[in-house]
Amino acid sequence: MEKEQYRSVIRFLFLDRKMCEEIKTKLDAVYGNSSLSMTTARYGLFAEFDKSYFTEGLKKWQKRWEKCILLKGD
Repeated sequence: MEKEQYRSVIRFLFLDRKMCEEIKTKLDAVYGNSSLSMTTARYGLFAEFDKSYFTEGLKKWQKRWEKCILLKGD
């Protein structure tokens, strides 16, 4: 299978809320020994997203955390 096809499958499974181990298990079940290694699957998953995707997510998380502290958990 082509690298781009693997990436598409990995991205689909990730967006379907599958964890890396679940993605690897599904790839092994379908493609057998020709499936990607766990390291390659993880790299392919995170390579699909721009750095700003993670930066924005962390900024939003930080704002929620600060708000929670200000409101003392309420």
